[in-house]
Amino acid sequence: MKTIGAVGVVFGFLLWFVIPLLGLLILAFGAVLYFSGRNMNEWTKTGLFAGLALVVVITAVNSKPRFKNVALNEMEGKLLFEDKFNVNNQDDAARLEIVTFDEKLGKLRSFSVGKQKGSKQWTIEPEQYPADNQQQRAEAMTSLMGLKVIGVHSEVRQDQEACQVVEPNIDDLTTASSGVGTLVTIRDKNNSVMASLVIGKKVSEEGNNRYVRLPGDNNVIYVVDVDIASLTTDFKDWIETDLLDLASLDIRSVLLKDYAIIPSSQGRLQMQKKSDVELNWDSEESTWVLGGMTQYKDNEPTETTLTENEELNSQALNDLKFALDDLEIDSVEKKPEGLGADLAVEANLANNVEGIRSLQKLGFFPVQNEAGDGIELLSANGEMHVSLQTGIQYVIRFGEIVGDISADAEGIQRYMVVTARLDESMLTPPTLEPETPVEPETPVEPETPVEPETTDPAAPSSEEKPDDTDPEADGSDACQDEPAEEAAKTEDGDEEPAEEEPAEEEPAEQEPAEEEPA
Repeated sequence: MKTIGAVGVVFGFLLWFVIPLLGLLILAFGAVLYFSGRNMNEWTKTGLFAGLALVVVITAVNSKPRFKNVALNEMEGKLLFEDKFNVNNQDDAARLEIVTFDEKLGKLRSFSVGKQKGSKQWTIEPEQYPADNQQQRAEAMTSLMGLKVIGVHSEVRQDQEACQVVEPNIDDLTTASSGVGTLVTIRDKNNSVMASLVIGKKVSEEGNNRYVRLPGDNNVIYVVDVDIASLTTDFKDWIETDLLDLASLDIRSVLLKDYAIIPSSQGRLQMQKKSDVELNWDSEESTWVLGGMTQYKDNEPTETTLTENEELNSQALNDLKFALDDLEIDSVEKKPEGLGADLAVEANLANNVEGIRSLQKLGFFPVQNEAGDGIELLSANGEMHVSLQTGIQYVIRFGEIVGDISADAEGIQRYMVVTARLDESMLTPPTLEPETPVEPETPVEPETPVEPETTDPAAPSSEEKPDDTDPEADGSDACQDEPAEEAAKTEDGDEEPAEEEPAEEEPAEQEPAEEEPA
């Protein structure tokens, strides 16, 4: 009995550091067994049992979840990150990390976006794919800003699991772990923590009040109003999912290149052509037109056309237009070293065995081009060239199918690589109008200077003239009578030679002018 009691005391003492209440109970029970085997009187045993019972009660009371009025009074209404992360320094944020825990698989999932130092562009790591959904990024970055403490729920470590605020730490978690929260961390360009929070479950079904805890050794569980809708680790939520970003009405030409990749006699991969079909959209007639069709046998081309009983399936081609418009990105894979931005195969790709294998796994193969002077990237399921009226041409190469390809599958996912280039045939050359020859300007003849009128020395002074009399009208009283006589003659039917008489007398008026040189 004494031995069992001693073992219970030791085990209870060790368990007390992990689960205080249970450890203390086992310790007390072991002590009872130990002392029961000793020779004691009844009073000693009673006092010992009473003392142990008192210790158990005190420990149980201290282990009970409690609220501290002092903590509530100090923290209620205050901002969790008032000094470190606020509207004044939010532009300093350069990285956002979200860590979640999959309880079924017992694995952590880490997601992060960061700002590139040179370009200042936000990208998803490690793929370095542009995180171009600006609204999503802005809402996620500001989700931890302005968080006010509604109250302090608990300061007991054992309550973290129930509130689902256990920190997702790979060193402390196992497949049996539960109650793990979501860790959100915002860092600046120096990788210093600006804000970090473990977000747990909702307090109630209504509203956005949740249990949260600052990571580390802090056991305080707060209640805050936080919306975690933007704190998603889904790749599609952070990017522009429209793959081609085109309008189906802009499509003017589609070239379908059907071929297969087979090993050659030298063991190298080569392209085996099957057919090329060019389809053009006639916007004026609103119909599809066959631009050309080539069949291949042993890579030798043969031009063919539709027979009298054949026609294009317009409905299927229209569905193709809409399908191209609806293409969406689900996820991305990082290109291996040696594959350029335009999918040009560089020389160092030949030495990247792991990179070539990763491409082949997705359904893409570096193959020697037809000219034999370089390597090009081909796909397992052919390619499609789509030209728009804007002059943009998309080259789409189709790789392997991803996931379920059964008839019950809702949608088929496939690996694709897409490049964009200029299709000059879609551009209408500008109409140049001939220039109109410019007629030479007619030179302007200089104006003949007008000599100023000289004053007639023989003319009477202005004082001798009556008011309102034109100086040139001197001696004109007699001349004014003559037109009157002429008018009378005209009424009598006589001719009007009298108009010449004033002309005969004009020299008399010029006589003073002839005397001017004197």
